[in-house]
Amino acid sequence: NKTDYFHIKDVISETGQLVPAGYGDGMIEELLSRIKDDKTLTLEPHLTVFDSFKSIDNTEMKHKFTYNNANEAFDAAVKALKEILIKLGYKEENGVFVKWEK
Repeated sequence: NKTDYFHIKDVISETGQLVPAGYGDGMIEELLSRIKDDKTLTLEPHLTVFDSFKSIDNTEMKHKFTYNNANEAFDAAVKALKEILIKLGYKEENGVFVKWEK
């Protein structure tokens, strides 16, 4: 089977706290290190209160970090994912991350 699309989220399993990619138990760096072809990565980290979630499954989301607003939380999620990609040898060119070949 082939996967073309990855929806990036991370969580601390023991506490259920949502965190930026790489801060939890999702092994995001290992997962991304195994990607060999072009893939689409998306972020929907829910690092701030998501009121509708409680109505979906009758539970409240838990968060390890506090952000002033949704934009700040999303910026933290983007920064964390970019740091992982750079560590894995990717670089950003015109808003797209590409594997850097020496």
